[in-house]
Amino acid sequence: MVRAVAFDFDGVIVESVDVKTQAFALIFADAGPAIVEKVVTYHLENGGVSRVEKFRYFYRHYLKQQLPDSELETLCDRFRTLVFEGVIAAPWVPGALESVKRFYADGLPQFIVSGTPGDELEQIVIHREIRQYFDGVFGSPRQKADLLQWILSANGLAPSEVLFIGDAMTDYEGARISGVQFVARSTSEDFTRWKALGVSFLQDLSELPSFMAGLEGFSGRQGPRG
Repeated sequence: MVRAVAFDFDGVIVESVDVKTQAFALIFADAGPAIVEKVVTYHLENGGVSRVEKFRYFYRHYLKQQLPDSELETLCDRFRTLVFEGVIAAPWVPGALESVKRFYADGLPQFIVSGTPGDELEQIVIHREIRQYFDGVFGSPRQKADLLQWILSANGLAPSEVLFIGDAMTDYEGARISGVQFVARSTSEDFTRWKALGVSFLQDLSELPSFMAGLEGFSGRQGPRG
């Protein structure tokens, strides 16, 4: 029986992937279009990887430069400034808000597990006025598998009792390592990848309640919130 749901954030709850793509492109604009193209491609192919890891990868592999901690901190501060308002203003993934509210009303514990820094993610969720629907909001620097395993342990849940909804390979790997169930939110460009892995996928979250209802042992109601 599914007794709790975990969501990635960017691309699963909010359509904010493009906001972060544009921020990376702007930060590396002075390095030239060839570098920007590599940066954007890597970012899109590695959704869910923290910005810290991405900046280190870009400097090491594309710029062939050392990245001192002080400069890394500056880059992260600039990135946060560029994306914060955009993520707050970004549209909901279709069906996301409705699903979150429905599961909350049904008493189903919900969590956010994201690659966004945890303190920043907390503020974004508060600004978007959805914090009250979640029993926990978790971000980097901890890895998603670690966060999912912590959720299991802290809430006395078996891996089979948690469904994680993500849109990236890091989400899939986090689910695989922790043993929780997984469904992908996928655009048409990603269908082939998920099919090859044998992963169920949804085009948006308007399909999530019916998908949940089809899972073996899911009753759809854990007991209303008080």
